[in-house]
Amino acid sequence: MLVNFARFGAAAAAVVAGSTLAFAQILAGPLSNQPDKGLWYVDIATGDRVRVCNQGSSAVAVDDAGGRVFLAQSSQLLQWNYGSALNGATTLGTMTRAGGGALECIGLAYGGGRLFATAGDASLVYEISLASLVATPVLALGSSQVAEGLSFDASTGLFYVAQEVVGPMGFAANLYSLDLLGTGVGQFVAQIPGDGDSVCVGNGVAYLMSETGGRITTYDLATGALNPNALIAPWAYGVFECGSEFAPSFVPPAAPRIYCQATPAQYCAPVLTTTGTPSASSATGFTLRHQRLLPNSVVRGNYSLTGRSPAPFQTGVRCLSGPVTRLLPALGTASTPYCGNVLLLDFNAVIASGTNPALVAGQTVWYQATVLPPASAQPNTLQFTAGVEFTIQP
Repeated sequence: MLVNFARFGAAAAAVVAGSTLAFAQILAGPLSNQPDKGLWYVDIATGDRVRVCNQGSSAVAVDDAGGRVFLAQSSQLLQWNYGSALNGATTLGTMTRAGGGALECIGLAYGGGRLFATAGDASLVYEISLASLVATPVLALGSSQVAEGLSFDASTGLFYVAQEVVGPMGFAANLYSLDLLGTGVGQFVAQIPGDGDSVCVGNGVAYLMSETGGRITTYDLATGALNPNALIAPWAYGVFECGSEFAPSFVPPAAPRIYCQATPAQYCAPVLTTTGTPSASSATGFTLRHQRLLPNSVVRGNYSLTGRSPAPFQTGVRCLSGPVTRLLPALGTASTPYCGNVLLLDFNAVIASGTNPALVAGQTVWYQATVLPPASAQPNTLQFTAGVEFTIQP
């Protein structure tokens, strides 16, 4: 039976009161046209980010007990299993409506052994049969706003849905709880400021994924405390849609790990991601991507062989412990007058150059770059990328 939402304002805190289940990581992945698209592990305690699958998604659902992740790409449903390779996602098929036609999915959540979804053209929640991939409406949201994201909170047994609205301070997400496994009732929880495309909820905190990349906003459902810069998103820009969900038992692979929040959130704050594999036997193939640069920014790479050290330094944070090796400065592109410029550095070429004989297989490296925008740019202050930790492979 379809039921409408009831609003109950501040009393929503009771929904999450008493939760003791600790979550350590989120799996989130954007559907975009950028090389850093895919499914990323985000550790909410340390801020570390690791790409685990190269398939982007418009929505993500996690069956943590079964060790599997469901990825929606429009009407296509894919599955990626914990521990699989980057290209290990398999296509399950096309999600279709019970009355016919494809279901264009933008929200996905798994709980109680059941898969639920929201679509971009109707304010409804559907249940997806994993046997037939047929979507059947189970709840009407009682609003003309499209439901952007869907999440299951194992600590409460409730699902949550976010609807993008325009609030007093700009874009916001109206968050509702859904008792899809019980009464079927939906209740208003809170309005969270931010341009979120998806939301996941756990242990009394909602995590809102930015559509434009660069940040993950946290919102404490009990106190209303908002932190728009709590976590750095692993992707930079070009995000069409993004899914996210908690995966408490997921163990990330030993892959390049982005860490450290070096430059405070600001216009054109640089973003660092990686593609490929660091190797002692290949002169190419491991690219450090410095993104969201102002045109003609000067980028200087730095690396350490001793570890992390998030120490305040000038206008940001130095994420490396000493001693630090400095690479030659390089000039970023000027393909756009705004912060869409990029500088690529293949670190395998640095290894192959032989300038540092300590760069051998088995050595762990910590890398960070400083970025100096041109004198005409605003802000014209020294910037710092995040750090990336990686171990050189044979």
